[in-house]
Amino acid sequence: MSTAPPEPPRPVARWKLVLGLLVLVSVGLVGWFYIRGTWADATPRNPSSAAEGPVAQLYRPAGENVRVRGAILLDHPIDRVWKEVSDVARLGAPFMREVHVEDRGATTRVTGEARGVIIRWWPYEMNITTTDTPEKKELTWDEPAAEVVLVNRGSYVLTPDGPSRTLLVITEEAEIRHYPDFLVRATLLGRLKTVLRTIQERLEAGS
Repeated sequence: MSTAPPEPPRPVARWKLVLGLLVLVSVGLVGWFYIRGTWADATPRNPSSAAEGPVAQLYRPAGENVRVRGAILLDHPIDRVWKEVSDVARLGAPFMREVHVEDRGATTRVTGEARGVIIRWWPYEMNITTTDTPEKKELTWDEPAAEVVLVNRGSYVLTPDGPSRTLLVITEEAEIRHYPDFLVRATLLGRLKTVLRTIQERLEAGS
């Protein structure tokens, strides 16, 4: 009596392969964002030349909170860079829109909409103060805690690098409700570079 040959193994359904691949890619992206948004340096990094462009990092000063830090060396004197940076209506471009500025004397109130972590635009309100000395020029902002944005504060600090160059450093701390800190920080790392490049491009264009 003969027996039927065994059936060949059925091929894995294509949708299962696609699903498995999507899971692997998703896990890899989450892991990349987690490392990018968690690993902080204890030493600040600055570019060695204007040609290097902006550098960004997570920075944890001793005894302080982690913040996102971006730096760029600009081939322009500090007063020229300060004129661009202190134009608060363009602060944070291109991630701000519908900006309104209200001079309150010692502080400046700026309201508008900021691009969210993923796709949404969120309303914001910032209170800005400035300090202008021969050694350093600084603009700081602090946003009151709101329903979505729990923490948003930071600074633009300008220091001269000789008579015709300026080191610009931006730092920011942010906490957003319902979003993990590592995702917020990883997003801001990329955006800081864009903000710094935008400032550089405007200076080069003379706008």
